[in-house]
Parts: sequence; C-alpha cells; structure tokens
Amino acid sequence: MDKIELQKYIIENIPIVKEMGFIIENIGDNEIIVSGEYKKHINHTNSVFGGSISSVMTLAGWGRVRILIEDIDNNAIILIKSNSTDFIKPVVEDYIVITEPLLEKDIAKLKKIYNKFGKGRIMVNAVLKHRNSCEILAKFTGEFVAIKK
Repeated sequence: MDKIELQKYIIENIPIVKEMGFIIENIGDNEIIVSGEYKKHINHTNSVFGGSISSVMTLAGWGRVRILIEDIDNNAIILIKSNSTDFIKPVVEDYIVITEPLLEKDIAKLKKIYNKFGKGRIMVNAVLKHRNSCEILAKFTGEFVAIKK
C-alpha cells in the first residue's frame, strides 16, 4: 500500500480525517509521516488544539500498523488499546508526525501471535514537530491491536 492508497483508505473508512485535513506525506521503510495544518486546528491560545495533536499522532500510529499487518491479513481490524501523549511545547505552525522505527523483534512477535491466535498487539511511538524544524513538540506512545475479521 502506498501513501495515496492509504490516504484513500483512511478517507473512506475514517471520514473525520478528511474534515481534519490530515495528509499521509510519506511511507518509508519503517515509518509514516502525517501532516496537519495549523490554521485548521487553532485553539483559543493560538496554538494547535491538544485533541488534534492526539488525533494526528494516533492516526500515524494506526497507519503504521495498517501497513505492517497488510502483508499477513489485508482485512485485519486495527484498534488502539491505549495511548499517551506528552505535550512538550505549543504547536504554532504547520506540523508533521513521524512514527519511530519498529524493532524487528516486535514485528516478528506481532506476526507470530497474530498468525497463531488471530490477534496481536504492538507499541508504536511517534513525535510531532513543526514542518521545517527538528525540535520535538509532542511525543506519543500507543498500543495497537490487530484482530482477525
């Protein structure tokens, strides 16, 4: 699945994403980059609303698991079980979320458990930065579960 196919899948199956304007910017070997527009998510303090930050980071993690699991079961249901977002600094410009690389041992464990029991889980970490900056403004950790349909 490439970034265009993933964006289409998300828009068709998670309609709120279209309204929020989140875009799949890139799918790399072991990461996904999702972007958001500052002006679409501004709050009363002229920074990006925390709920929007949490949503885009959850979407990036979900997308990462979707890409990961598709070679085993293209019809798997992917859910977030739990998550945590640390808001480090205000987001005051357009932004990107980058998922951190998954460890091969965690990927292998997910696939083994999924194939054996029809469900498996994996932790995904991500960071949020302004589009043209290296400074981390938020950190995300989410546990995602893939379930056989």
